[in-house]
Amino acid sequence: PPRSTLVPYTTLFRSRDGLSCNAVKAFAKDVYGRLWVGTINGANLISNGTVRQYQYFNVKGQDIVTGDVLSIGCSRRAVIATTNHIIDFDPDNDSTRPVTYDGKSIRTEHILMSGDSAYFFNAPLCAVMVYDLNTCRTSIVAQFPSERQFHFTKLMHYSDDPNQILLVEDDRGFYHLNVTTGALTHMDQLGINVTSRASFIDSNSILWIAYKNMGITDL
Repeated sequence: PPRSTLVPYTTLFRSRDGLSCNAVKAFAKDVYGRLWVGTINGANLISNGTVRQYQYFNVKGQDIVTGDVLSIGCSRRAVIATTNHIIDFDPDNDSTRPVTYDGKSIRTEHILMSGDSAYFFNAPLCAVMVYDLNTCRTSIVAQFPSERQFHFTKLMHYSDDPNQILLVEDDRGFYHLNVTTGALTHMDQLGINVTSRASFIDSNSILWIAYKNMGITDL
């Protein structure tokens, strides 16, 4: 469309402006107002018009290549999910911690922040987990039978209650998880299976869903 019909932007960051890559996959803003940008070639921190690139992190003397950044969650620090690792990174003192469970690296597609807690789905364990940025410990919130073969690709808060989480799965739709009890309930109010990643929750706690080739609706 003509330039005049587009929403005007105030700032544009591209690879020529310091961004590690133009193929952006994730955004997050930390408590200090700085913008984190995840790309297929590393993470970027934008602050006061300056871009800092993080294409690798040093963990105990070993360089971990950032590569494809799938998701970023932020509070005081950034929790960065890549194709092979989850990294807890503090840009102010350049400290890096690997997020692990039982001594093993974790892979996830989406991170949901709630204060200083980072929630994510661990597919090999078929479990929703939480990483506490204060204690730097990972624990299981809810674990499901492996035969159910869940593969949740997104986590969202469905209400003001931080203990209520919505889990999104491509093939079987939406599930409600009570963090306190671990109870998992399929959301079948519509009477049909909802299969789409395209969804968001607005400021009125209304869930908007984009069906595959069938338009959108709300819950």
